[in-house]
Amino acid sequence: MDLTQKIKAKYSNIVNKCSWEVIEGNKILSIEINVHNFDEVQNWTNDINGFIDGEGDFGEYCLDIHSQGCDIELKYEDLNGYIDQKIRLFLNKPYNEEYEIVIKFLENRTNELYGIKNNKGRMQKITIAKENIKKIEKELF
Repeated sequence: MDLTQKIKAKYSNIVNKCSWEVIEGNKILSIEINVHNFDEVQNWTNDINGFIDGEGDFGEYCLDIHSQGCDIELKYEDLNGYIDQKIRLFLNKPYNEEYEIVIKFLENRTNELYGIKNNKGRMQKITIAKENIKKIEKELF
């Protein structure tokens, strides 16, 4: 059994999808869980992380655990950085600059901007409300 099958078997009650993806050249283990409370998403994420760590070394990859109904929305007040329009990268430097977070904008939709957040080598899909992007662009450009 490969890792995705093991995860589906162990967490069959909460895992909707589990597959390997390649996005922007990054190998990503993408897991969608059927949990919609933010605290529960965090708890299950930690549990799945622990399970994967115990299964061995799978080489260089990023882990994306997300809930279909519980995307992270970054609020404008939390954003501190700049947008490079040419490459569409957003750099968000949190209070601890050691953990630089990079968001790559992937898709521009009507009300939201979808992207990938890379925090310390872990990839996660994120959603930013369009109204917040407009505030940022107005302030910066």
